[in-house]
Amino acid sequence: HSTSFSSDFQTKTDERSSLRFATSLGFADGAFAWGKPVTGGFAIARPHSSLRGRKVVIDGANGSSRFFGPALVSNLPNYSRRDLAVDVENLPAGYDLGAGSISVRAPYNAGYRLVVGSADNLTVIGRALNELGLPISFVSAKAKRRSDGKEVELFTNANGIFAANGLGPGAWDISFNTEPETTKISFDLNNIGDATRRLGDLRGTVE
Repeated sequence: HSTSFSSDFQTKTDERSSLRFATSLGFADGAFAWGKPVTGGFAIARPHSSLRGRKVVIDGANGSSRFFGPALVSNLPNYSRRDLAVDVENLPAGYDLGAGSISVRAPYNAGYRLVVGSADNLTVIGRALNELGLPISFVSAKAKRRSDGKEVELFTNANGIFAANGLGPGAWDISFNTEPETTKISFDLNNIGDATRRLGDLRGTVE
C-alpha cells in the first residue's frame, strides 16, 4: 500500500494498494494437487483409504492435505535425495506408519505421487504359549503372511508377550525355535476394527 501527498503534505493526491498471489497446480500419475509455486521437483501425497478424512502433513509445513485435495510439496531439489517427514493428524492408536519418512530423488522438474499409510498398518499384541500352555520366553521369530510371504520380526519377553507392527489382513504364521522342536502359532487378521489388535493367549503346536 502506498500514499502520495501534495507538496505541503496536507492533501492526499493518490492512494494505491496491490496484492500479489502465486500458486501452482501439480499433476503426477493421475493425481492433482494445488499449493505453493513449484520451484523444482514436487510430490503429491494423499492418505491411504484407511486414513480417509485425516489431514496428512508432509515435511513439516511444506505440504498438507486439505478439504480440496492432497498435499503438495513444491520445493524438491532436482536430482538430489530428499527425506520427507510424514505425519497424520489424529492418527489412530496403534496405526503403523512405517518409517515415518519417505525418500525421493526427483528428476528435473518432475513429480511423485505418494500414498501415506497402507493396509498393513496393524499393531498386534499377543502371548505365545507352547503346546503345554507355557510361555515361549525370550525367543525371536518372524510372523509370515501366507498370501504373499511378507515377514515381520518380533520378540517375546519373559511372559511370552510380543508386539508386532506393520501387519495387515490375512492369515499369519509364527514359527518359534523352541529346541529341539519348532512351535507354530497361527492367527487371522481382518480389516475391521481398531489398529491395535490384542489376540490374548495363542497356544502353538509342535512341528
